[in-house]
Formats: sequence, C-alpha cells, structure tokens
Amino acid sequence: MIEEVKPLVEAGFSVHLLRPKSKIPANDGWSEAPVYTFDQLRKLYRDGQNVGIRLGKPSKVEGLYLHAIDLDIRVPEAKSEALDRLDELISDGDLKELPCVQSGSGGASRHFYFLTEDAFRSKKLAHSKHKFTGDDGKEHWEWEIELFGTGKQVVLPPSIHPDTGKAYRWVLQPDLKRGIPRISADLIDELVGGDESTGFYENSEPLNLTINEARDYLDAIPDWADDRDSWVRVGMALKHEFADDKALIKEAWELFDEWSRRGYGYNRAKNLAQWRGFTFDREELVTMRSIVAEANDRALYETIEELDDEDEERPPAPPSAKVLMSMFDDLDGPPTPPRDQDADPYAILKREGVPDHVLSIPGVLQEVVDYYNATAIKSQPQFAVQAALAFGSVVLGRHWSTNRKNFTSLYFLNLAPTAGGKEHAKRVIEEFLTEAGLDTLTGPKNYASEAGVFSTLLTKPRHICITDEFGRYLSSARGGAGNANKSEAQSALMEVFGRLDGTWQTNGYSTRGMTKEQADAQNNAKVVRPALTLLGMTTPQSFYDALGQKDILDGFLNRFLIVESPLGRQSSREVDGSSLPKRVVRWARQKAWEIGGDDDDLEGMRAMVEPSFAPEPILVPFSKACMPILAEMEQAVSREMDRLDACGMAELYGRTREIAMRMALIVAVSDGCDVIKPRHVEWARDYVFFYQARMAKLFEGNIGKTDIEKACDAVCEYLETCGDDGAPEHQISRQRRKKFGKLSTRERDEVFALLLRDRRIRVTDRTAKRGSKKPWYALVKS
Repeated sequence: MIEEVKPLVEAGFSVHLLRPKSKIPANDGWSEAPVYTFDQLRKLYRDGQNVGIRLGKPSKVEGLYLHAIDLDIRVPEAKSEALDRLDELISDGDLKELPCVQSGSGGASRHFYFLTEDAFRSKKLAHSKHKFTGDDGKEHWEWEIELFGTGKQVVLPPSIHPDTGKAYRWVLQPDLKRGIPRISADLIDELVGGDESTGFYENSEPLNLTINEARDYLDAIPDWADDRDSWVRVGMALKHEFADDKALIKEAWELFDEWSRRGYGYNRAKNLAQWRGFTFDREELVTMRSIVAEANDRALYETIEELDDEDEERPPAPPSAKVLMSMFDDLDGPPTPPRDQDADPYAILKREGVPDHVLSIPGVLQEVVDYYNATAIKSQPQFAVQAALAFGSVVLGRHWSTNRKNFTSLYFLNLAPTAGGKEHAKRVIEEFLTEAGLDTLTGPKNYASEAGVFSTLLTKPRHICITDEFGRYLSSARGGAGNANKSEAQSALMEVFGRLDGTWQTNGYSTRGMTKEQADAQNNAKVVRPALTLLGMTTPQSFYDALGQKDILDGFLNRFLIVESPLGRQSSREVDGSSLPKRVVRWARQKAWEIGGDDDDLEGMRAMVEPSFAPEPILVPFSKACMPILAEMEQAVSREMDRLDACGMAELYGRTREIAMRMALIVAVSDGCDVIKPRHVEWARDYVFFYQARMAKLFEGNIGKTDIEKACDAVCEYLETCGDDGAPEHQISRQRRKKFGKLSTRERDEVFALLLRDRRIRVTDRTAKRGSKKPWYALVKS
C-alpha cells in the first residue's frame, strides 16, 4: 500500500499513517507532526496500516495548499440536489476535473481535491433542507458539504474502510504532470465567511444532561480550572449544553463560577465577562462530549479496582463511602441477573466440553489433585490438575529423561477472573515441596531481566517460578511498553525451554573494572541442563489485552499449557483441614534426587550439595507400542499448523508434540512405571491437544482484532447481562472501562455505529428517573 502513495508524497502531499482498517491516525500527535518524506513513511509503515493525508497548511503542492471538499450524501435520493448545490458553490471550478475519491463504504459520497493560494481551516458550507432519523435514533441532514483544510485529515486510497472492509478508490486520480485544479482563495474566503450557522460539527447536539450530572463530570476534572485553555473549554461546553433553556443557563453559569473557584486567580467579574463572550461561531465547537470523555478516563472509577490476587481468598475490605454511593448511580438501569455460582463445577465443565479423564491423573499425582480439590475454598478442578503436573514437573526435572531426550520441565498458565481461585495452586505446590524438604526448588515470583533468569539458574538449576502477575509481565515485556529488561527475560525463558538436555550461556557483558578471576568466572558461567518449571496466573482480560501476534510468531506462547476456566468467580465454601498425603511426600522426596549411572549414592549426594553438577538422568524409554501414537500425533500437529497458516497462528502448535512427550514422562513416573506405555502417551496427548485446541480457538477470537473490534465485543458481552432493557452509554463505559470506557468519544460513536449497522444491538430512548432522556442500547437476540 505504501508504494502506491509515493508519487503523492513526492509531490508534496502530507501523507501520514493510520491504524489498520481505521480512519484514526496511528500517531496521537498527528496534527503537529512534521511532514514525512517517503523514506521515513516506508520505515514507519507496518503491514495492514491505512494511509491518510493532512490537508491545508501541511500539504503544500506546487506552492499552493491542498484542500478537499467533503460531499457527504446520506440519502441516495438527494444526490442530484447535493451535486447541484456543490456546483453553485464552486462557480469558478469544474467539478468533473477535480481529483475525486469514493469511500470504501460505497454510495454517492465523495472527496474532491483542489489547490488554493491560502491555507483555510475546515468549515461546513451547506446542508440539505430536510433531515431524516438514522439507525442510531438521531436526526441527520440528508446531505452536507464541508471544506476540509488545516487541522483535518482524510483517508487515502487504497486504504480499507473500517465498516465494510472494502478499499477506498480514486474515481479520478490526480494528474501530477498536468497539475491539480485550482480554486481561487477569494472564492473560498467568500464561502467560509458566510452564514456561521452552518459551522457546527457532527455530534454537536447537547447531551441533555441535568445540572447535577454536569456537576458530577466537572468534579472529576478539578485541575482543568488551573489551565486557561481547559478552563475555557469547560465554560464553552457548559454554555452550549444549556443554551436552549433560559432557566438552566443561569444555573449553568453558577455551576461554572462555582467550579472556577478551584483554579488559581479566581475572579467572579472576569468569569462573568468571559462567560458572556462564549459563542458558538468558532471553527471547532466544544461540547460536553469532550468533558464527559475526559471524566470517564479519570479517577471517577479508579476506586472500583480489581482485588489483589494474593488476597483473593481473604475477606474483602469494606468498600469506601464513594464506592457505596456509586452503587446507587444507576438505579434506573436494569439489574444484572445473578450467576449460578453454586452450580456443580464438574457439571459446568462437562457442559463446556471438558473430557472427564483430563480432570484426573494416573498414579500418585492424583492425590495432589484430590488434596487441591478438598482444600480449595473456590473450586477449580482444572487448576488442580495443572498444579499436580507443575509439581511433578519440578520434582522430576533435570534427573529424569526419555530415550528421546525429553525432560519434564514445562510452562503452565491458568486464566480465571479476580477472586476466581487461581492462588490455591501456589499454596498447594509450596506446601508439598516444603513437607518433602524440597523448598529449595522454589524460585522467585518473577524475573526482572535475562540476568535474573541466568543468576537464578546458576544457584538453582532446577526450580519452579510461580507468578500471579503474568498478564502484566507479558504486557511490560512487549516492545511498545518500553521495558527492554522484561523483553530480554522473556527471550531467556524461551531459550531455556529448549535447552533442557544441553548447556545455556547468557549474553556477554562488560568485564571492565573486574579482576581477571572475576572476568573469567563471568565469561565461563553456564548452566548445564537447566530445568525451569513456570506456573503463571492472571485474569483473561489482562492476558488478552496484553496479547499480540508477535507473542505467537516468536514462539513464546506455544511453550505454555494454557487453561482458561469457564467457572468464573466462585462462591467461597467451607473446607476441612485435610492433611498432606504422605505417599506423595515420600514419592517426591525419593524421585527428586534419584539419578542414573552406577554410583547412585555418591552422585546423588553431589547433586544435592553442588547445584552446578548435572548427574546422569534416569532413562524412562517409550515402549515400541507408543511409536504409532507418536507418529499420529506428528501428523495431527502438521494438519493443524496447515489449517492455522492462513491466519498466521501455525506457530501455536510448534511445541505441542514435544510438550505431550514431556508430560507422558511425568505421568509414567507418577504411575510407577519404568517404561512409558501407550496409556501414558494417550493421556498426555488428550490433555495437551484438548487445551491447545481451546487456546487456538480463543486466540483466533482475540488476536488480530483492532481496538474498535475488541470494544464492540466488550459492549455486546456486557449488554448480554442486561436483558431486554439494555443500558446507557455511561453505564457500559463504567462496566467495560478497559476496552470501551477509555476510548475517545469519536471512537465510542464508531463502536455504536458498527454494532447498529451489523444489527448486533438496537437503540431506544429512555427517560431516567432524574428526568433526562438518553439513548439506551440493548443486544439484538439472534
């Protein structure tokens, strides 16, 4: 795509980059950004991005300024009327000669480009005589004509339209050799100096707020009273909101004056003079929409925080008075239907398609599963199996191997909402390790850098890392977060996973200032057969928000066994104080230090006291009967990778067979066997393949989506809990703040427009108890 705009850039068009399948600039500071050269754009461009152009002052072509006329025809039958009016407006130009773009939305709307001597700001020039009611329940002009100039940007072909998925196209391409047609600045000056009543922008209608509602929004932005520009915006927005009501406009002035007292240098007389000077004939109208959008991003909702995972099973702290009062803000809204938290978790899992046999493990490790389930205040049978496997993984790590050089170290990830019972896995594993005298196998809760991974493995070449902040860790490790150390740590974890039967050395570091002995020690440092087991825990929302295509392509996530619980938040239950199973403790104590070779006692003792020593492992071979199963697994993996190639997620299955073989070793030793039998491979295959398939399906639905698409899904997800009555925008924003509430007003409007177009939601006007009319949105039942 970027190559197609090269001639335009070289001609002087101020081309910039937009988000993929969007009209929104990729750079928040696009209006002040420099004019890019083509080489700069090519370096910045990423596959899938749209391209746009900044009009007016930034786009100087042939010594003149590039502008566009936006002909927006919303009612097809009004096309002739709109074109006739545009012909009248540009009396000294020929409309048929102007370069012209048709939007990817289709229809009769067009952008016409021209040059002129001066740089003008955008201005509404004309609109139809009649209005119509749109799908959003609001009235719109049948057509509008607007001059696009300085401060405005538009989408260029061949960008993809966000709603239709179709490309923008040139109806008439600019002839750069012949030159772009000109329209005199005198004519434009005459047009923009006309009737100011046409200067309003879309979405300029008041929000029909009450004075108290406006006061609530202003209370969220007290610091704006100290900033002159922001203070003016608030005054203009308030006056615009209540200008049509003579009684309320007086109250609006008093509210503005009351709020202004929070700022430095308050003066009532000057406030009143400024208030009287606020008009609606400015180039860009300021409305309460911008104030509401800012308030939604503020501390208004910061008191509604997620419970700390570490304290999820403790009694919650009493809510603050502010939180208690906020519970009554939406009494006029629909109640959220209660969830069946007391339903049998096994019945729910069965309904969700989880096979019964993957909720238990052959052999002694089943007692770990039983202990977990018996002592869990919040039932999570899937996490019980994950905890048992992670325990077996670290106990047998480094000292046990198959004849295919598979060791037992694995990475696990448990996903459940806050207060969903994730933390119990950490307690169970640490209790068993401590009781068996293996607490030295417990590692840090996280790694701050590659050096952190390496130094921990030097002193503890076999250990387990249990982290309850995996979502935040994944987010901070991504390049955009600016945390290079976390990114290096992630790369180290990837490398260690594949070095279980080899040697791992970290990157070289400066030895300046070191003695020769210190430098030699650093340069020669290495870990032989590193054995790292990792168990991560996070919420699904944190995980998917942090997720990107890069995490799949670089092979990081395909190293994990990811289990997302469908049980949701669990009601706490009374549990008895069960004792740790002694058989498991004896098994762990014995198996952790068993080694291969002839001199077991000497080698085993050395392995216990000398972390750097890697003894010969005990070999547990695959029986011949396992070979057809392993071959079939390899073919199945290839088929899945071929299927996922189209969506760029084939790497998800890059480690599946290897993980299943490692798990089969854990199961065989748990089952007391010295040979891996078909039943062990089949259990491991079923477990790994089931959750890998689930993971692939979840990723297909969460990766590669734009922020707008994720917001659409979040809105529908919440409205599904609201029943037929639905909910207003501010309530949806509060309940789905991360994916919807943080969007700009324009982006929220885009979300609702998409959902209404696709008939996923419907809109109705509803009068709240406080007297104001607001649109409410409800899910359309399929």
